[in-house]
Amino acid sequence: MTTLKPIPICILKHKSDLKNIINTEELITKLNLEHIIDRSWNIISTSAVTLEGLKDLFGWVYEQATGGKDPQIYFEKKIEGLFSFHSPCPMMRKLDGGTTFCLNQDGFTETELIGFGFEEKVNRMLLGILPELRKESLEHSGKDICPDFCFLKPGEKILRCPVTDEQIKTRGIIVDLKRYEDAYALTQIYGARFGQDLCRECFYKIIISPDCLLSEREIKELFGLDF
Repeated sequence: MTTLKPIPICILKHKSDLKNIINTEELITKLNLEHIIDRSWNIISTSAVTLEGLKDLFGWVYEQATGGKDPQIYFEKKIEGLFSFHSPCPMMRKLDGGTTFCLNQDGFTETELIGFGFEEKVNRMLLGILPELRKESLEHSGKDICPDFCFLKPGEKILRCPVTDEQIKTRGIIVDLKRYEDAYALTQIYGARFGQDLCRECFYKIIISPDCLLSEREIKELFGLDF
């Protein structure tokens, strides 16, 4: 007599960014899902273009595998008036030698990482002094600067660079707050320590090419599961 529980069923309604796709109610009827009573099942709309559902998928798998709820993801965010500041900037890349580059707007601009530290108070006053700091850096070293955070202006949804005031954009992808936070969450899911480690390379790649769902083997290894 087996003691194994019936395997849960998760159906991905992929390419949710496209028009004229089947709606959830119709899919439930076509697959007779309403008659499944011996196991958990779920339908999750997903898209590699908008990142919709990717974090939800992980949360559902995590809950089914462990019995616990999806752990919370911590975002480094500060709000000053109507402005919000978000760290780190997904366009900043650091090479092994310590040299930093900005990839915003499909560029590859060498930068000087300025050490204000996001843990300390970051506010609108800092935006006011960045132009002068940038001018000095360009004159002395020929490098641009990077404070390693991005921000939202009042009423906007697209993140901006605090140095150039340009929108965060690369390879045709405009980074709004939802895309930023979804990519941030997925990066922490893939971190060496869940919810703590953030790989900048993963962060950037998930934003521009988010076709990276966890495999069953990876989930088992991540949580030391045997099912």
